[in-house]
Amino acid sequence: MYSMFPMVEKTYRVQITKDIERDLRFLGQSRVDALTSPFSMKLLKDKAGLKLYELCEKEFYTMKAVTTVNAPLQEVMHMLSMGNTTSLREVMGEIFGTLFLDGVVLYKKQDSLSRPNESLSVSWTALQASKPNLPHRDYVFLRYGDIFEKNVEHGSMYQNNGSGLYIGASIWESIELDGCDPLPASQNVARLRMRRTGFVVEETGHEGTLQVSLYLSESHPGRDAVSTLTRSWMTKVVSCVSKIPSAMLTRALSSQSLLTKRDFRKDGPQCYLCLKAFTVFRRKHHCRVCGDVVCSGCSEMKSMRQSNGNREVRLCTQCRTSSTTSILSSNSGSNSMSNSTSNSLSQANASARSLPSFSTNSYESYDIDASQISSSTYTANVSESCSETARPKTYPMTSNGSFRQRSSGSPVLGLNSDLSNLHRGGRYSAKQDGDTSSEYSEFGEFHWDEDAIRPSAENQVNLERKLTVRENTPFNYALNYSSRQEWPKAPVPPQETERLKKVRGLHLADPGKQFQELCEYAAAELGCQIAAICFIGDKSGFLMARVGLDKRELPRNMLMDSHVIMSTDPTIILDASEDLRFIKNPLVTDGRVRFFAGFPLITSDGQVVGSLSVADPFARELLPGDKFLFLRNLADVAIRGIEQNTLMSVAIRRDGGNVNKVKSTIQAPPPPGMGIADAELTMQELLRTAYTTQCQVRMQVNPLAE
Repeated sequence: MYSMFPMVEKTYRVQITKDIERDLRFLGQSRVDALTSPFSMKLLKDKAGLKLYELCEKEFYTMKAVTTVNAPLQEVMHMLSMGNTTSLREVMGEIFGTLFLDGVVLYKKQDSLSRPNESLSVSWTALQASKPNLPHRDYVFLRYGDIFEKNVEHGSMYQNNGSGLYIGASIWESIELDGCDPLPASQNVARLRMRRTGFVVEETGHEGTLQVSLYLSESHPGRDAVSTLTRSWMTKVVSCVSKIPSAMLTRALSSQSLLTKRDFRKDGPQCYLCLKAFTVFRRKHHCRVCGDVVCSGCSEMKSMRQSNGNREVRLCTQCRTSSTTSILSSNSGSNSMSNSTSNSLSQANASARSLPSFSTNSYESYDIDASQISSSTYTANVSESCSETARPKTYPMTSNGSFRQRSSGSPVLGLNSDLSNLHRGGRYSAKQDGDTSSEYSEFGEFHWDEDAIRPSAENQVNLERKLTVRENTPFNYALNYSSRQEWPKAPVPPQETERLKKVRGLHLADPGKQFQELCEYAAAELGCQIAAICFIGDKSGFLMARVGLDKRELPRNMLMDSHVIMSTDPTIILDASEDLRFIKNPLVTDGRVRFFAGFPLITSDGQVVGSLSVADPFARELLPGDKFLFLRNLADVAIRGIEQNTLMSVAIRRDGGNVNKVKSTIQAPPPPGMGIADAELTMQELLRTAYTTQCQVRMQVNPLAE
């Protein structure tokens, strides 16, 4: 196929290391979770089998088009994977038509037997401008696809009889890589960004019918909404999802043998389908597949791919139907998705039969959110012990609004029994290998009252509704300015001397990467690009664990966490550009932070030593109550683990390094203010990821081929 921009293939070179590929996978999985989570959109149009929706948010506009197709889920996802440049140009050309100008696959992850449905690639593509006199649009983006079992009605109902519905997602997310600089102005192309963009393919429960959705988003900073021109262009793009059924049919027809005119043997005075006689106005045609005579009303022109390109051929409706049926039967029926997925993941599920104890060793997040990944300046922050494993067949757990999953092979752990084990100081039967003396944290030693009254579901919902944050957190302390900076200086709490003494006495090492994994999980759960466990010192803040940040220390005057330690209540900033404390902060003016949520780390003696925080470049309308509870409890878990590490470190130095001798005598301080409801919510969130650790421990024995 002809390339409009040959310099891309000649000059664009990307270097994807194992660490970058791993983080690209985390980014893709987090974007898949965000795109497949339910959110309401306004219906604009429902015509000719195509539904068009929109979602107007602050500085962000999203459109979605929905259609249906009769095909197996795996076949559609295989088409959307576009693993090489030729496939990319063919598929994009079939779906987007003249809107698509050119595309190149810059990198593709090797296929893995343990992840048969996962695909990952880095691509460049150019799309036609919304107006002739405007420059065309080009993107460098991550394309990540996966298939998993979906939660019907967000976890409120599930068919566990072996016929669960599956969902596939192919997300497109812009990234920045060295070697992919914007094209020169002479090419008449402007580099833009993709966010919340991609395909979602869902099984509907009807035999062979899939619902295909195409999402496209556009930012409109500084304006109330996107322009009419941009909205019209977005409508054209998402409406192209209606071309997918035709593209699938084209692929099915490519396996058919075509008849030429000399092969036509059948003839007659009437259409063999409608039995109407041929006349001057009702012309006679031959189907190029079966050779029967048909009228124009009982046939249609379809594109068929051949070795020398696509060709328009006439097809009778009967052959069209049989071709569609052949698509459905090519994958051994609609249930083959369940069978193939279950078989490919049987080993992973078998590894997750038992769950580890409630410790940071059992944290394993699939998702790390980072929109900018540089192949030369990139620093890997993910635990090196993170052995990649397949996304298994999953079942929903009651989550109070959270979209997390667990392995189908894992037993359903009741929270009552879990908390009882914790109360008795017990452990689950499965212990992780590699528990070294450097990994002190044992969060399973918390003690909660087994007889405490748990809130009802209604009370829990009311609590989450009450804790939902819809405006920036106010402050009651004075702001001090200096001539050296435009933003306020970092505030100083009243008990600063005692607080600094407490910070200096903490053991802030993380050799086992447990707290790093905790940060990764927090970032993924909130869909944020930045997360950190930060301890505020005299002049700077020490980032014990971090996601999306390269530096280990940042100036205290710049850190937004410096304001979190002024109170024992969380600091939630939905839009930093509207807050007096942060509007001039370099992190905000540079566009790196707009949303910020900081939860104080409060020691057992009441000192606020730092914060667990998440941040994102995009402002938000609210912070849901369940996420508020989750982050608050996660901060409590983190500071308890740090305090226990501190006690363990002191005891080891005192007893000459005998870990086993002192380990049984050390108990984490009880979490202040963490009731049974908070503990239950945090337990529920953490148990959802516990099975992945078991899978990854097993995978270390047989690592993936590079």
